[in-house]
Amino acid sequence: MSNNFTPEQIQAVLEANEQARQTTSPDVLEAFYPTHFTVHDIKLLPITLASYMALEKVKSPIINPKKDDQGKRVPATGDDILKAILILSLPPSQFRKLLKNEQEFEEAIWSLSEKIPVGEIVAIGEKIIQAINMAFNTAIPTGSDEKKTAIPASAGP
Repeated sequence: MSNNFTPEQIQAVLEANEQARQTTSPDVLEAFYPTHFTVHDIKLLPITLASYMALEKVKSPIINPKKDDQGKRVPATGDDILKAILILSLPPSQFRKLLKNEQEFEEAIWSLSEKIPVGEIVAIGEKIIQAINMAFNTAIPTGSDEKKTAIPASAGP
């Protein structure tokens, strides 16, 4: 089955998508796809490739979960979650600077730990994992040799 769309139909869809993007309130977009969230007055920034790489560098189980003997995910430790909060709350240039100085990084973790109630740390870790998963769910898959363009059915035959 072949989809043959005219250039005019494709342009109409592109214009409709742009119009919808411009008319959708930022508050509505934030409600359905939050770009950030806060943890006890600490604003976590959107997940970027830089923040993901920093989590990889500290071998965070937030992005590479450890498994027990039965293959079940082992929960991240409080320290692991605090590292993720710290990395996700700073601009890349700041967390890269901290990563270069282990003592400053540890001091920042300890300072952050005073702001987070121990009873909430696991839930915060799960919230961060969900945010990372959402970031990946919005990524456009690549790697297929066959290139397809999705055109909504509303664009017409």
